[in-house]
Amino acid sequence: MRFTVFPALPIALGLGIGMATQAYADDPATPQQVAACKADALRLCPLDIPDTRQVEACMQRKVTRLSPACRDTVQGK
Repeated sequence: MRFTVFPALPIALGLGIGMATQAYADDPATPQQVAACKADALRLCPLDIPDTRQVEACMQRKVTRLSPACRDTVQGK
């Protein structure tokens, strides 16, 4: 099962509640995983927040610029 941190980002960032798809709902992000990517999402994808799909796509495109902890989270390591 693939993990994704992005559905919890809008909540963690205080920018609203994202509508998680069923696939996301089956594998919610932990607080540690959200913390690993919060700064990167704000830095690299601020215009995509709170749209969780847009944030996920943005971070996938910019995976080489992510912090090591967030990169591991995005890549499912």
